[in-house]
Amino acid sequence: VTSGGTIPDRGLFGVFLASDGGAAAGDTAESAGTASAGSARSGGRRVGELDEEMVYESRVGDVILLGATSWRIVDITADRVLVLPAYGQPGKLPFWRGDAAGRPAELGDAVGRFRRELDADPEAGRTRLAAAGLDPWAQDNLLAYLADQREATGVLPTEQTLVVERFTDELGDWRVVLHSPYGMAVHAPWALAVGARLAQRYGLETGSGAAMAADDGIVLRIP
Repeated sequence: VTSGGTIPDRGLFGVFLASDGGAAAGDTAESAGTASAGSARSGGRRVGELDEEMVYESRVGDVILLGATSWRIVDITADRVLVLPAYGQPGKLPFWRGDAAGRPAELGDAVGRFRRELDADPEAGRTRLAAAGLDPWAQDNLLAYLADQREATGVLPTEQTLVVERFTDELGDWRVVLHSPYGMAVHAPWALAVGARLAQRYGLETGSGAAMAADDGIVLRIP
């Protein structure tokens, strides 16, 4: 054996700080322009990595979180993502293939039904919770959690009722939250469609009207 073969691509995109890529002194205008364009497309300091699926679901203008810093995507090339700092801007958390699978829709349906039944008859719900192994303290906490949600939004999100809530965040931007039990398998593609519709109908950049999905719903940021 003379060669171990090639190392397979792991499907990760490097995240690099976008730079102007200025030319060195003495370069001709043509070579300077070529160097600048090449450097701008390749980026500067490396700041992290993203999974290709995360990159596929991202658009120029999106804000992502890497480490303790927010970064705004300014370009996506064939193998890397170029970013600039977006200090103080809320961003979506990256994910990598191999992370825990989201809640299946079937489990979400069961979770929603369970909430509805507990809300309809809390005392019967206590008996059910005790049979599931929850002590009185845990039962009180769970029922209080549901009561707090009902007080905040007027109704619980269940398999029959989805709740839409809006409020302003600490930056003064509007947040619209869809409370739904149906999990990432439903919410992730739904969030992509909602983000695209915001951009299409209202002219918002994809990053400005970012739609972030989780197991318990979708959060929209509308400046």
